[in-house]
Amino acid sequence: GIAYMKRANYTLTMEQFQAIPISDADLENIYQLHLVMYEKNRIGEALALLRVIVDYDDGYRDAAERIEMLRIRFAEEGQS
Repeated sequence: GIAYMKRANYTLTMEQFQAIPISDADLENIYQLHLVMYEKNRIGEALALLRVIVDYDDGYRDAAERIEMLRIRFAEEGQS
């Protein structure tokens, strides 16, 4: 996943992270990828990545709060 992220292939990076078991070491990389997706206005994908994080560790950084924020934005943009 990291190799794809460094090459800015964010879709493949996301697929890789969703296809493998998550470990503590992956959480920060997934969090950073969610930020990239958010910046690119790919809200649904950013939200999916946050859910991966929270499913593994519901206390990781501000992931739970960001899920709520992104859910609201996602709904407001009519993308749900």
